[in-house]
Amino acid sequence: MTFQAVNFGAASDGSQGDSTRTGFTKANANFVDIYAQLGSLAMPAVVSWVPAVTAASGTYNKVVTDGIYVKMGRMVYITLTASIVDVGSGVGSPQVSLPLPSGSASIITGRENAVTGAAIEGITEGNLMPVWAYNNLSPVSGNGAQLVMAGWYVTTA
Repeated sequence: MTFQAVNFGAASDGSQGDSTRTGFTKANANFVDIYAQLGSLAMPAVVSWVPAVTAASGTYNKVVTDGIYVKMGRMVYITLTASIVDVGSGVGSPQVSLPLPSGSASIITGRENAVTGAAIEGITEGNLMPVWAYNNLSPVSGNGAQLVMAGWYVTTA
């Protein structure tokens, strides 16, 4: 459907324009058309997801994670919290799984919120996101590290 303009009339009192009923009929048809074109973008679902977190080398003994994501078209917004309770033999930058595969490298930012308070960033790569501190070192310096991150990336799904 094409846009339907309401005719307000040329006279200052609008007496030559559309009636109230015709004007609101046109306005309603315009909104119906907008909602039909937006489709699922109008109300995207918020989906829970449990990110897997692994060490670059070795194994974390205990990790507690929580996350949500929203997909709009090919854009995905994620927010996650990962608490590395017991680092075990895990060393190096953590690798965080993504809810949907990344189509290109995007930077997701955040903060190590319990031990150092350092700014952190992850770069989306396929199904994983390696995470580093601002100084290119691992943000996990011992037991109790908590990674809190959020951001957008483009998916291939």
